[in-house]
Amino acid sequence: MPFISRMLKSMEEIWGIPINNCFDWIAGTSTGGILALALASGKSVQECQNLYFQLKDKVFIDSKPYDTKPLEELLQESFGTLKMYDISHPKVIVTATMADRTPPDLHLFRNYPSPQQIVGVR
Repeated sequence: MPFISRMLKSMEEIWGIPINNCFDWIAGTSTGGILALALASGKSVQECQNLYFQLKDKVFIDSKPYDTKPLEELLQESFGTLKMYDISHPKVIVTATMADRTPPDLHLFRNYPSPQQIVGVR
């Protein structure tokens, strides 16, 4: 993340606008998904870098499986009541594994309707 955040910060400086206004789509997996949501919600690159280090220091400690309570608390502190569908621009895609089932299920979370929803296919 430090390298990516420096790159994003440089892009902001060159283009003269916040990075979340530079893209129509932002995607991520794992901590990248959390950071994609943070950028899309209007957080600065510096705020995203701070969030990343908080994840590293408060959540991803000890051994797997990690305790979910610190993650939930950090996300609540960082995002409050914001929901993914509250973000209208940019479009956000977060890939994840639903590990609470066997076998684990791959899932695509997004803040926009799927193509099937748009055309009315179930």
